[in-house]
Amino acid sequence: MVELFKHYNPILEDSNLVSISNGVVGDSTINCHMAKEEGIIVIKRTEGRYDTTSALFSYGKMKFAQILKNNPDLLKVIRIFKNPDVNTESVVVAGNSFLVALYGYSTSTSNTSYSNNVRYKCYMKSSFHKSNNMASLPPTEAAAHQHFL
Repeated sequence: MVELFKHYNPILEDSNLVSISNGVVGDSTINCHMAKEEGIIVIKRTEGRYDTTSALFSYGKMKFAQILKNNPDLLKVIRIFKNPDVNTESVVVAGNSFLVALYGYSTSTSNTSYSNNVRYKCYMKSSFHKSNNMASLPPTEAAAHQHFL
C-alpha cells in the first residue's frame, strides 16, 4: 500500500477547489459550498436586479444612472474615462464634474470644478440632521483626485 501511495498521490496538487456544476474556482475569496448561489448573485447584479451599494461614497449604482439620465451633457464628459490616451488633468476635470452632479449641485454653476466648497456645503446641510454620517460627505479635493486616477 505504501508503494502505491509513493507513485500515486490521491491528494490533488492544485489547492483550488472547482465546483463541478458550474466550474467556479474557489479560493480564499469565495465559499466553494456557496459557489452556485454566489454565481447567481453576481449575474443578477450585473443584470441590474439588485442595487448594490458602491464603494464610492455610499451611493448605489442606480443613483449614478439617474444622474446620467438627468444630465445628458454629463454623458459626453464621462466618455473621457474610456479613452486610454487621455491626460490626467482631463480625467480629473471629468471626475470633478461628475462628483458635483452626484452631490446635487449644478455642474455649470461650479464651473465644472470640484472644490472643498461643495464638501463644506454638504457638511453644513448634514449638520442640521440629528444623525449625520461623516463618511457620506464628498471627499476632499486631494482624495477625489486619487479616486479619479
